[in-house]
Order: sequence, then C-alpha cells, then structure tokens
Amino acid sequence: MRSEYGRALRQIVERGLKASPFGWQPVALKSDYVFPGERVFQRPGEAEGLLFWCVLVPHQNLEQFTFDIGWSRLGRFPELTMRPSLQRPLEAFGLPEYFGRLGEVSSGQDLWWEVEPFRAPRGLADLEKMVQPIPAETARARVTPVAERALDVLERVGVPYLLEAEARGA
Repeated sequence: MRSEYGRALRQIVERGLKASPFGWQPVALKSDYVFPGERVFQRPGEAEGLLFWCVLVPHQNLEQFTFDIGWSRLGRFPELTMRPSLQRPLEAFGLPEYFGRLGEVSSGQDLWWEVEPFRAPRGLADLEKMVQPIPAETARARVTPVAERALDVLERVGVPYLLEAEARGA
C-alpha cells in the first residue's frame, strides 16, 4: 500500500477502534507474529487470560487492506504457525488461540477492502504517475469511506463473533 494511503488508513482505523464501544486499545507489540506495517489492537475478555485481538493488515503491493481478528486464552498475542488460521471461523470456538479474516467471518470469503483498483501501467506516463506523491487530503478522502465500511463490518459482525467465541469458551 502506498505510504500516503497507509498513513491515512492507520489514523482513521486507530481513531475508529479507540471510539468503539467494544473498547479496543492500540498495542505497541514487538513479535515475530506481527509484520511490518500492521497495527495491533487488543481488548481483555471476561475470562482470566482471555485477550481479543484485531490486526490491521495493509497489502504489501496493492492499495487494499483487511483485518485479522481473534483471541488467545493464554494471555498473549496468538503464536500461530500462520495467520489467518486454517480453521473456518465457526469451527474455531474451542481453540485456545485463533485468528481469522474479518471477511471470512462476515461473508465466508477472504475479503480485502480496496482503496484504489490495480491498473497495470501501459507506458512511461502511467509509471511516472504511480510514483507521484498523493496529497494527504486526497489520500484521506479516498481512504475514509473504505475504512469506515470496514470498521462498520468489524462492529456489526466481527465483535459479535468474538463475543460468541467468548460465550462458547474461547
């Protein structure tokens, strides 16, 4: 993701998650399980050791992003061999640690929210345009509606999923 879009996205998502009634808090986390550019948010559950997690995952090459959501009953950031986990969201409730894609939880598909569609460059002019800086206001205007849609899905579908996981013993 272009740095201008990434900067705007991080600001919008952090503000949105801090304002969430669910109580997400940003976490500065050094971990082999968090990748460059990702932002991590956490909220404790009711059970001892239960932590809910949300990770903003910007695409490395395209102008899109997604969220991974999950939990750990072990009081830590989930230490899984891969993220998202292989288990389908509705099959994961009994696992001690889990991460699923928000799109998988909401629609059954690995959904990425697209800020700008990919267009293969057709010549030198297109390549030059690709490296031109985007003004901060323009980046924010393009990112805001997409980020707000994703945050809405997180609130309407992701949070209830996490609460159901907690109720089922996650």
